[in-house]
Amino acid sequence: KTVKMMKDFASEQSDDFMRNGSLDPDSVANHLVSIFKVSSSVSSKEVGAHVRKLIEDELAHLGANRILDFCDLAKVLYDRGALGGQMVDEFDEFRQHKLERIQNKTAGMTFDHAWAELASMNEHLTEAEKAKLNSSWNQYDERYKECVKNFMH
Repeated sequence: KTVKMMKDFASEQSDDFMRNGSLDPDSVANHLVSIFKVSSSVSSKEVGAHVRKLIEDELAHLGANRILDFCDLAKVLYDRGALGGQMVDEFDEFRQHKLERIQNKTAGMTFDHAWAELASMNEHLTEAEKAKLNSSWNQYDERYKECVKNFMH
């Protein structure tokens, strides 16, 4: 009975928002976090699956109609605390935001720049050590690119 009540409550909240809700990022984030709280407050897989489906449907509607920018929404969700951040991490609709965060964090991290700094700080490195570092970097770079590619698909 409690599971049905929680599912009905979440559905009513979702329906009401889809009919009457303000579609600015702040309002959407507040609504999504409030619905997500329903599933996080109980250990019912049934409620969790129901809430997840409601959120996926809402995000699909917002995305299909290009109602708001998901990168903007993701930033606001992160500002809403742990549940908002968890939503961004769990829902595929925020993939572009995740990619932009990765790109922004790594933008200034080029191998050439790092190599120049490393060389100036460690003038004593032998040619063999430099070659080993270069080889290690190439292995890392390939693995990183593979991880980003897998993450985005």
